[in-house]
Amino acid sequence: KSTDGGATGESPRSMNTVALELQHQGFKLVETLISNDPGYLQNHNDVVRAFRWLWRSKGRHLRLLHEESMPPRYHNESKILANFLVNYSEAYANDVDVLFDLLRIFLQP
Repeated sequence: KSTDGGATGESPRSMNTVALELQHQGFKLVETLISNDPGYLQNHNDVVRAFRWLWRSKGRHLRLLHEESMPPRYHNESKILANFLVNYSEAYANDVDVLFDLLRIFLQP
């Protein structure tokens, strides 16, 4: 099991550097799509579902707790996901579950 660049060896879902880079490039791709189409997230629920899954994942939480063991390029994972989810929640204020998902970061030990 390779954990180079991952958060810790504690989690079977820790990400190696290649996986982190692919995720990072995916974030950049979605940022570009949103800059060209501000309604992109509102029209692509599958992307929002994936971001919500990533936000709630134990791996993201562990990577946030152990950022110092990751390359600096990947330190903004939680911030980027939060920006995407806030963007979505501004357009869909009735989807309060997204807001509760965002609050989880303050509730987890």
